[in-house]
Amino acid sequence: MKNLSVLTLTVALAVPAVASAGGLTAAAQVQLIPVGTLAFEGGGIDTSESTDLAYGIGAQVDYWVNEQISVGFAPRFVLNLRPDSETESATQLDLAVRAQYNHPVNDQVKAFGFLAPGYSILSLPEEAGDLSPKGLIIGLGAGVRYGVNDKLFVQGEAGYTLGFQGGTEQGVDYTFKSNLLHLGVGLGAAF
Repeated sequence: MKNLSVLTLTVALAVPAVASAGGLTAAAQVQLIPVGTLAFEGGGIDTSESTDLAYGIGAQVDYWVNEQISVGFAPRFVLNLRPDSETESATQLDLAVRAQYNHPVNDQVKAFGFLAPGYSILSLPEEAGDLSPKGLIIGLGAGVRYGVNDKLFVQGEAGYTLGFQGGTEQGVDYTFKSNLLHLGVGLGAAF
């Protein structure tokens, strides 16, 4: 009987995380954002600067349409967002929907590509005054998901988000775009 329990546990750990049609998965992710640009245009000013190292915390909840296609919600909060030349940093909240194509490599590994359009809200440091840029974003990327067992998985991804944020201040329209490359690792579960 003990051998049967050990065999059952071994088989359970070897089965990949498989989401079937109608299933849900959820994941939490940490991201490093090593490369990016912040661009401002308005009021006679037109500037663009590279960003310092930033980081993000994200989540992902997906509904599996079938074994290859999933759609879901992928919010992210970015911290330490600042040009290389500045000491004060901004934060950015991204509220994106995510469509993902998943391709099985073997029983435990899936490669995926995603497209993530959404809405972004930047919170700038006090020295920026009342500027409160917000607007559309579009993210895209690819990664790999490894099934630890039938419920748990780990994943890694690389992605790029193009920002189209802006606003109006004292009757003057401006744009304040953030374009960010991220490298993320996460842990998730199938339900």
